[in-house]
Amino acid sequence: MPVEKLTQERRRQLTRDALVEAAEEVFAQKGYYGASLEEIASAAGFTRGAIYSNFGSKEELLFAVIDRFFERQLEAFQASFESVPDRNPVRDAISAAAVFQSFSSQSRTITAMELELRLAALRNPDVRKRLAEVERRMSHSAADLVEREMSRHGLTLDMPARDLGDIGRAAVEGLLQLAAIDDDERARYESLIETVFILMARASVKPA
Repeated sequence: MPVEKLTQERRRQLTRDALVEAAEEVFAQKGYYGASLEEIASAAGFTRGAIYSNFGSKEELLFAVIDRFFERQLEAFQASFESVPDRNPVRDAISAAAVFQSFSSQSRTITAMELELRLAALRNPDVRKRLAEVERRMSHSAADLVEREMSRHGLTLDMPARDLGDIGRAAVEGLLQLAAIDDDERARYESLIETVFILMARASVKPA
């Protein structure tokens, strides 16, 4: 069977994917500030120039890592919602919480990277502007998912879907930060994610 010839665009995408995967591993081991571009490029099997030609900076590479993590979460949320066939907002909430809990092994690393990126944004106007754009995009993507699921189940919300998503994301990120700091209470904080989702579902979803 003939091997498909890689186009320049496809080859570039494979390079970017390899760099993002390597960056996630190196960031996890050494943190954002401790990781060097040389280490990331070497882990991916490229030179430092490959990073600059694809991302431009270490900050852009970190954005790509967080984007990739968020996209995987959205895909997992979509799959979990589709596995719940009936009109049950609380059951949807429990499924959504389970997605966050399934990513808990990565949450400490991602939490650290998000905090480092936000600290950089507070100190650098260019990074702040870029991060604000990313945050808004994540907010709209989450809202779109919520609206689709409400429509699929014939339900309506008492508040805008984007407001609901932003409140939920802020609460979950806060709990994950607490879990990342306190090993003794980690399980409790992670279990509270389900409580947050259930309370929000009960408070915001109108009866069918």
